[in-house]
Amino acid sequence: MGLTIDSFWDWVTGANSAAEAQRKLNKEISEGTNQAASKQIVVLKELSIAYQKLGESSEKKQEFLKKYSDKIKETGISVDDLKKAEDVFVNNTDTYVNAIMARAKAQAVENAAVKIYQEYLDERYDLEQKFAKNKNKSAGTSSKEEYVTLLKGMGMTAEQAEEA
Repeated sequence: MGLTIDSFWDWVTGANSAAEAQRKLNKEISEGTNQAASKQIVVLKELSIAYQKLGESSEKKQEFLKKYSDKIKETGISVDDLKKAEDVFVNNTDTYVNAIMARAKAQAVENAAVKIYQEYLDERYDLEQKFAKNKNKSAGTSSKEEYVTLLKGMGMTAEQAEEA
């Protein structure tokens, strides 16, 4: 009975740790998305308001596009002509805001993946160094089997651990 309770407790604490890690990852992605998108969205909204105040004058709108070309580039959106400007600044601004958010989220997910993989590589390097150090000891307290077992414990498949 004690073994069953202990096993259940290990499962619960493991599940809590995994849930906490997932919450942390979600928060990191959300913060990264918001940070990356906020400035672009503010610039897009400002440009949209200013563009709509120009009225129907094509000349004023062309001048606007030239004058604010650098600001438009800050949004990550390419606006080459008045038709596209009308689409971005008047008719479908919310669609472009959603596109900015999607790009920012993709970037945040990529950054999180890079960080996770870097941590994995750092851990693997540390294990390899420990193995090499133990392997060179005259007593030979460590073996390849122990190293492979450690790598499997880190989530590697048996084949990956054997190759390492």
